[in-house]
Amino acid sequence: MSAPFNGPLSFDWRREGDEWFRHLGEALSEVGCSGWQAHRGTHAFAVTPTSDTLTSTLRLVEQEGAVWAVITGTGPDPEAETSFWRDVVSTAGERVGLSHEEFAWAALVGPAAGQGFNVPVPPEEVCCGPLELIPVKDTVWEHRTVNIISRNSFEFRPIDVHGTTRADDWTVAFSQARRELHQLCALLSVARDVLWEIKHGPHFQGGTRALPPPYDPNEFPAGSAPYAGELMIEPLPKWFGDAWRRLDENPLVRDAVAIHYEGLRLQEDHPSFAVVAFVSAIETVGQLRGATTSRARFRAGLEIVTNAEIVEELVEAYAARSGTAHGGKLHGGEIGGLPIGLIFFGDTGPQDFRWGTVSRIRSASGRGVTAALADDVPPVAVP
Repeated sequence: MSAPFNGPLSFDWRREGDEWFRHLGEALSEVGCSGWQAHRGTHAFAVTPTSDTLTSTLRLVEQEGAVWAVITGTGPDPEAETSFWRDVVSTAGERVGLSHEEFAWAALVGPAAGQGFNVPVPPEEVCCGPLELIPVKDTVWEHRTVNIISRNSFEFRPIDVHGTTRADDWTVAFSQARRELHQLCALLSVARDVLWEIKHGPHFQGGTRALPPPYDPNEFPAGSAPYAGELMIEPLPKWFGDAWRRLDENPLVRDAVAIHYEGLRLQEDHPSFAVVAFVSAIETVGQLRGATTSRARFRAGLEIVTNAEIVEELVEAYAARSGTAHGGKLHGGEIGGLPIGLIFFGDTGPQDFRWGTVSRIRSASGRGVTAALADDVPPVAVP
C-alpha cells in the first residue's frame, strides 16, 4: 500500500516542523495510540504508531523544498488506514500556528576580534530583510582568552540588531533568530570584506539591555589593545537592501554567500579548508552563469571578476583545493601549528599559501559573491 496525499504539507517545514511533530504526537494519543516511534531513513522520515490495529507507517518525503506525506504498509484495509492518517495529519496541521506569539528580540553583531580596525559604520538605521540594523558609533571592548593565564582585548563598533520572530515558544524563536543573525553576518562580511560575527544574543527583549562596559584604562595600559580606528561613516552597498530577498528567491545565491562566509570563518586557523570553501563559492557563482562541470564552473566564476592572467594564476588554488578535499593535503602550515612571524629562509611554502594563495582566492570569491548579490552574473557563452 502506498497512498500519497493530494499535495505537499502546507506549513513551513524548516520553521514549524518540530511544532508539527508535537501536534502529531498529541493527535495520535487522542485517537488511542499509546505511543509512536520516528526514525530518519535514506529518503524519508518515518513515523510508526504503537497500535493494536494499525499496520501502516507515515513517511515524510522532502522534494524540491516541500514535504509530502506517503502512507506505506501491507494491511488488509488500506482505505481505513489511509483515512486514519489523513485525519491525524490534518489535525496536526490545523494546530500549527494557533499558539504562536511574537517574540521581539535584540542582538549585537560586529567584526571578528582583531579585524575591526577602521570598519565603516552605516550613516543611519537600515533594514535587511526582516531585521532592523542600528549602528553604534561608540566603541565597545571584547576580551578573548589566549590561554589559561592571559587574554587579549579588542575594540570595535557593533551594530544593534532588532527582529521579531513568530513561534510557539522562545526556544524555537531563539533558533530562528540565530539563523537570521548568521545570515546577516554573512551579508555584512561580504559588504565590508571583513569577518562579522554574533557578539551577544539574541535575547528576548523584555527588559533594558546595556552595551558592554567601555574600555577601562586602569585594567589595561593605553595602547595594549588593538584600536578600532577613527569613526568612519560609509553607506552599505546598493545591493544590500535587496540582498535578503535575493537569498530567499535563489538558493544558489544563498549557497554562495553561506560557503564564502564559512571560508572567512576558517581562514585564520584552517587556511587549507578555507580555500576549499572559497573555491566552492566561486564554483557556485559559475553555476549561476550556467556552467556545468566543476572546473568549468570555477573558471566561469572567476571570469566575471578578474582578468584572464589572474584567472590562470588562481587555477593553482583549484589544485590546492583538490589536494585538500581528495588527498588530505594541508598547505598552510596547519601540521606545524601554523607559522608565527615572517620566515625568510627555509620552507616559505606555508606562508606563501596563507598570504598569497588564500588572500587572492578569498578576494575572487568575495567579488564573485558580490556580483551574485547584485544580480550581475551574465551567462557563459558556452556552458
